[in-house]
Amino acid sequence: MSSDPARIIEKCESRVREIVGERIAAVRYYEIRYPSGQPAWQAKDFDSVDFGLEIQTAAKRLFTIVWESSSSLGLLFYGGSIDRELSGGQAVWDVTDLIRWCGFVGRPIIGSRVFWANGETKEGKIIPAPGCVSLEFDRGDAVYIAEGEFLEKTHDIVMGDNVTVFFGAEVSRIYQVGPFMREDFRYHET
Repeated sequence: MSSDPARIIEKCESRVREIVGERIAAVRYYEIRYPSGQPAWQAKDFDSVDFGLEIQTAAKRLFTIVWESSSSLGLLFYGGSIDRELSGGQAVWDVTDLIRWCGFVGRPIIGSRVFWANGETKEGKIIPAPGCVSLEFDRGDAVYIAEGEFLEKTHDIVMGDNVTVFFGAEVSRIYQVGPFMREDFRYHET
């Protein structure tokens, strides 16, 4: 991976812009298969998936969002199937018809944005890492997809190996993701 901040930012933002104009047809969560056989991603305020998600559009395009661990931590967002990321054994949950996603199905995505956090190379250099991606819809609402696992009780982020989905600005503000990210988490070019 390049450690040139401008190249990292342009490459990621270009991939995220590809979803603009698309309409969501299906959403699937890919999660570690827990012994209980039950989904562990459901929280009161958000969905926190211990691996990633795949969005299928009405035009039959696939978009994958997973936590990226090979270089700087952050989100990995790309057009294409999640299959290349899978090691096998993940539980797959179709969440399209669930209350949090069903209101976005069929609606056009009119904008997207990447919110940059501090990442770090293996050599210790601070680089931009995509901490959150927003998908903006036609009625002014948005879905914020953030890297990290959050605690509902304290609203803190506890680790970076989940993809957590927040529905709307209010809950995103409470958990300080996307445009509400804490200043000390934000990437600032040095």
